[in-house]
Amino acid sequence: YKDDRSKKWMLSLSWTGNVAEVEGDRVAGVDLGLITTATVAYTTTAGEEAHVRDRFHIPGTVTRIYKRVESERRDRLRAGRLVYDARSGHGVDRKLRPVEHLAHRRDNLVRDAVRNIASALVNSAIKRGAHTLVLENLDWSTNKMMEDTQALSNRDRTRARKNFLSWQQGALRQTIREVAQREGLKCVEVDAKHTSNTCFVCKKVYERPPRGKDDKYRPYCKGLGRVNQDKFKCSCGWEEHADYNAALNIAARAETGKTRPEVVAERKTPRKKAPAPVGG
Repeated sequence: YKDDRSKKWMLSLSWTGNVAEVEGDRVAGVDLGLITTATVAYTTTAGEEAHVRDRFHIPGTVTRIYKRVESERRDRLRAGRLVYDARSGHGVDRKLRPVEHLAHRRDNLVRDAVRNIASALVNSAIKRGAHTLVLENLDWSTNKMMEDTQALSNRDRTRARKNFLSWQQGALRQTIREVAQREGLKCVEVDAKHTSNTCFVCKKVYERPPRGKDDKYRPYCKGLGRVNQDKFKCSCGWEEHADYNAALNIAARAETGKTRPEVVAERKTPRKKAPAPVGG
């Protein structure tokens, strides 16, 4: 096929074959996030902690070029009087063409980083003896991201939101599944509800307190539970990093059978018509 942007002819080849399944005695749970891109925890087939973890972060190059693209685009719009109520006439596309070229470069960097992280994650899971990779069934929407990051500090909230805008969490999860299937690693999805605020040892769930009238955001738990972005503490004595605790719960849910829930569509009842007036 011919690429519309580069005007070059491309050749795409695909190969389909039978891949032998990977043998192992561990289950790898993957917790995807905004501060830490991916946290991987390993459990045994009996559901016990394997005391092994991996962490993957967004490359700094992606964040830097995203800031550069947005800054240059804003400067060109302001210089060309394309903001506010002023108008500069024709030629908007021509003025923003260098910025769009830089945006294409940013998209290529993100695409390469997604593939590299997915390949490194799957290869690390295979080397550590995992036979199943467990992912969360997440809904990466902007509204949910804004609500989840309100409880962070100003620095972490800004960092998390910029990572969300410059990153592709959905593409990362899909690429992880594709790489795992290619390498023969079984990949399943589980329900992500209460994985971050459940103790891995005693399975106690700590509900976050509701937002009060004077609270600008929903606060974290006080004393026990997820006390902040990085720390989880339970009354049974379990105290660990919150992302690592969530990854352990994700891996354990694959063993207990709590997989992705089925969504049943609601049937809409037809609206009843008003009775006709009598003698009208």
